[in-house]
Amino acid sequence: MARYLDALAEGIVAANPPGAERQRALAQCLGTELLDGIIVRRWFDELPEAERAMLLDAATAFTRRWVSPQVFVRLEPAHRIMVHCLQSGDEDDLTDVVRYRAFGTPTRAIVDCGRVFAGLPLFRNPATDIPDACYEISATVGVEHRLSEYSWHGTRMRLSGYAFINHVDTDDQATTVVLRERSSGEEAAVPARLRPSPELSSQFHDGLYEYGYAGFDAVVDLDALPGDRALPDGQWDVLVEVRAHGVERRCRVATLPDGDRDPRVDHHLPDFSRRGAGLVTTYVSHEGQLTLFVETYGGASPDLVQLTCCESSGVGLTLSAYSGISDWPVGTTARLCLVRGDVTRTFPAAMRPCGAGFGLTAHIRASKLLLPPGWWGVGLRLTWEHGSWEVPLHDAEGRPVWLRGRRSAREMLGLVRDVVRA
Repeated sequence: MARYLDALAEGIVAANPPGAERQRALAQCLGTELLDGIIVRRWFDELPEAERAMLLDAATAFTRRWVSPQVFVRLEPAHRIMVHCLQSGDEDDLTDVVRYRAFGTPTRAIVDCGRVFAGLPLFRNPATDIPDACYEISATVGVEHRLSEYSWHGTRMRLSGYAFINHVDTDDQATTVVLRERSSGEEAAVPARLRPSPELSSQFHDGLYEYGYAGFDAVVDLDALPGDRALPDGQWDVLVEVRAHGVERRCRVATLPDGDRDPRVDHHLPDFSRRGAGLVTTYVSHEGQLTLFVETYGGASPDLVQLTCCESSGVGLTLSAYSGISDWPVGTTARLCLVRGDVTRTFPAAMRPCGAGFGLTAHIRASKLLLPPGWWGVGLRLTWEHGSWEVPLHDAEGRPVWLRGRRSAREMLGLVRDVVRA
């Protein structure tokens, strides 16, 4: 047995460089092959005394050689206790733990002073010297969470879902939605309102815990965050922070339980009052995690407003475009902008709902096309009661759209091929 186990461990060391992956592999080998595969399986067999002594000696020697502190912390609690009992020579305590491992049923974890411990035999038993570190699972206890719904109402983002700390009851829970800027680490926290979720108690961890107050609803007003401020430009991850019984955890909230889904992107143009106009893009990743991109200018999103058609006639030029912006302030009007240096010319454009965004059409009369020679950038200006916002137009390949100024309207209308330039 000893030679077989040593050969397994030596193979792991040879195949993995020093580091976390080697430590995880050694911990798995120890738990699967020795502790569960041999000790637990054979402990209650009628073994001769000499054979049992050889089994204990071989197991103890193996753990002393291969179980470093880094490997020890990667073992599950029952295995840590078994290693401690082997190395301390306490056969009676080892028997209690092996019996639980072989025949016991799941038990509740123990929460004490913000730390979480596995509910295994002999925890803090004064007759034993097993340290708390053998039982502690605080480092592996995370948040079970799901964002079931999110929607936009002006500057307000409404979130609904559930979140709780694994192995910790929710009877005194507090939940907070946190926006964290990815580069600077700046945060904005908004308390959530809890709602009953009795169905979760039976869905997780064999019904051992009370998860009946894990549901939450939150309204995050990007124009009225704590401190009377609006959300500045940046890339803001949406997290949920949970506190219960002295334990505090946070994580990025996910919309669905499984990954590998198509990303989802939505564009919004809120009516900010505490900052200048800005575009808010919500992005749901393959893993279902939600991020907000806030930008004063929309040039970073080449698919935001795309030119769909450019037609000339004897009376003028017609430009059509589509925008993926799904909502905008009430009373918004649109104008097409031609920009060259410090000079801007604007033309009224008609907006109409189209798909998930809106369509845009501008008719420019021939008399208005007498542009000075040069290339003119084409953009969209949206204006409403409290602000305005501009974004450049792009073609279907994501290139900016330009118009070339001519000496006369006739030349302008005769060269439609110059409308789009890479």
